[in-house]
Amino acid sequence: MPGIVARDPATGEVVTGGIEAETRQVLSSLEAILEAAGTSLRNVLKATCYLRNMDDYAGFNKIWKAYFSVNPPARTCIQVGRLGREFGVEVEVIAGLPSGPDTIFQGAMP
Repeated sequence: MPGIVARDPATGEVVTGGIEAETRQVLSSLEAILEAAGTSLRNVLKATCYLRNMDDYAGFNKIWKAYFSVNPPARTCIQVGRLGREFGVEVEVIAGLPSGPDTIFQGAMP
C-alpha cells in the first residue's frame, strides 16, 4: 500500500497537533483502508515509516504500539529531509489477505 499521511478523510485537510495526532490519523486511515480491502492491521507483514525528525520517534512509537500491541509487523523507520506538505510522518505497508474461500490469491506462485 502506498504511503499514508495525516490527512483527515472527511475534509482532506492536514491533521495538526504534533506527531502523536498525525500518527493516530495515519494508522486510523490505514486501518480503514485495509478493512475496506478485506484485511486488517493483524495482516500487516512489513511497514516502512518515514519520520521528518527522528526526535519524534518516541511519540510515534507510543501510538504505533497502541495499534500494533500484539505481534507487530517488521518495521523500518527512516528520517527523511522533507515529507510533502510538511507532514511529520508517512507510513507504507505490505499486508496479506486472510485465507478463506473468498480470497483471490491463496498460496505461492508457481
